[in-house]
Amino acid sequence: MGYFIMKTNKILATILAAASLLSALPCGAVSAANTPPMPLSPDSLVSSTSISDDDYYYDPYVTIKKESSTKCSYTGGAQFKPVTTKMKGILILEEYRDGHWKEVKRKEVTTTSDPLRITDSYSSMVSGRKYRSRLYLYAYCGVVWEFASPVSNVIQ
Repeated sequence: MGYFIMKTNKILATILAAASLLSALPCGAVSAANTPPMPLSPDSLVSSTSISDDDYYYDPYVTIKKESSTKCSYTGGAQFKPVTTKMKGILILEEYRDGHWKEVKRKEVTTTSDPLRITDSYSSMVSGRKYRSRLYLYAYCGVVWEFASPVSNVIQ
């Protein structure tokens, strides 16, 4: 019984120490407002990006270009703000099929150096189908993070 109480006290002390460290971060306090829901699927997210003075990134972008009848290339990224410590980007190619946008390919990059830039290509485009790219962007300041999800134009 005594071991359990000592173990519980150590865990509580660790949690309190972490909470006091988080409140001292230059990024601001950790709150539910800074924690958007994790993406479950590309269709479950809003495609617009809101920019405020508190963002940890500049100018998120995503583009797509048709290279040939069966090949496209696509790029996404953003620039760090001075308080940004890390960025994670997930660049996704989507194909419109059966009335929905469906993921075809993804590439993930995490970096601590400015800028974040992800480039990929796809060589199996089907004639007559629509394609677009999407970037899931997570910009971190310590443990606090912000999210954006810009979407490219559509190609066919």
